[in-house]
Amino acid sequence: MKVDIPAVISMLEGSCLSLGVALDAQGAEEEDMTADDCAVLDQAIMNCDRCGWWYETGEMNTDGGDTLCGDCAEAAAKEGAGGRA
Repeated sequence: MKVDIPAVISMLEGSCLSLGVALDAQGAEEEDMTADDCAVLDQAIMNCDRCGWWYETGEMNTDGGDTLCGDCAEAAAKEGAGGRA
């Protein structure tokens, strides 16, 4: 089955839904995604490892190997500074 990646991106961005939920809405599964589909998805949006929120890749931050949204990156920086801003 062909996956409508723009629809998946639209459904996920700004949400904390799982990729499986977005694919299920199309009657698809992760196995239906091609390498090109994955590349398009990865270039458009990322999933925060801390809060699970999907956001545009331009907002991506990394912290010790984790991919974080801006809010979580700020919180991690404060925690790393002993809670000091």
